[in-house]
Amino acid sequence: TYNLLANRDSILSRSIAHEARQDGAAMKTIALVTMLFFPATFVSSFLGTNLVTLDTTPDGGKRFVFSELWWVYVVSAVPLTVLTLLSWCFWVKRRSRREKMKFETAGGAIV
Repeated sequence: TYNLLANRDSILSRSIAHEARQDGAAMKTIALVTMLFFPATFVSSFLGTNLVTLDTTPDGGKRFVFSELWWVYVVSAVPLTVLTLLSWCFWVKRRSRREKMKFETAGGAIV
């Protein structure tokens, strides 16, 4: 019976490992797509605001003109970015602590 249980556990572990690899591949794909599209999305969003306009000079040339309120973008974007990163760090640490407590509560057994 021990061999049957060990065999069943082995099959289950291989199945879990396979699913974890598939999840990892999907996450890498999502990260890659995000990295590819984020710069263009940022540029188009920033240029689509009223903070930057394309103006025509008297000689017919074109130039970018920045609003006097450009600092509002920086003052709002930087704290929101920091808040997002801090929230993520808090969530990761909290999740890690919960997993550790579950592991210790189960007597070191994998739950």
